[in-house]
Amino acid sequence: MYPHYNFSLFAFSGNHLQTWTIAGSNIMKGRECTMDSKLVDSELKVMEVIWREGALPAKEISQILNREIGWNKNTTYTIIKRCIEKNAIERREPNFICHALVEKKQVQEHEVDSLVNKLFGGSADLLFASLVGRKKLSNKGIEKLKDIIDDLGDDE
Repeated sequence: MYPHYNFSLFAFSGNHLQTWTIAGSNIMKGRECTMDSKLVDSELKVMEVIWREGALPAKEISQILNREIGWNKNTTYTIIKRCIEKNAIERREPNFICHALVEKKQVQEHEVDSLVNKLFGGSADLLFASLVGRKKLSNKGIEKLKDIIDDLGDDE
């Protein structure tokens, strides 16, 4: 008799996630997931733990957030539930294992795009000028920024 395996495969495209579940020799195409809305600060705290530590039981996430920021178990579970509803986290059994369905980089890119569009009219140049203009930069910091800009190249 062959062993019976159950696992899922995930493929990202933008903020869309396609899932497939493999159970034994059967492959079932799952639903396409998208993060249903922006993650708020409390949800990002939960996601940071999962991104840093990997998939964890909700109980461990609760213990970590209790130590780090003083949240109680009910608060953490409520926020985890919201992340599940937004398709940012998948709940796996047994033991209520929380697995991130979105990568940190993906959320960062979405947040930066949102900020640029909302506050700078879609202009990354204006965002950059605002960031650089707010603080006196050292010569080393200026050189580092020049290197970054040189690496980006000219897209025009």
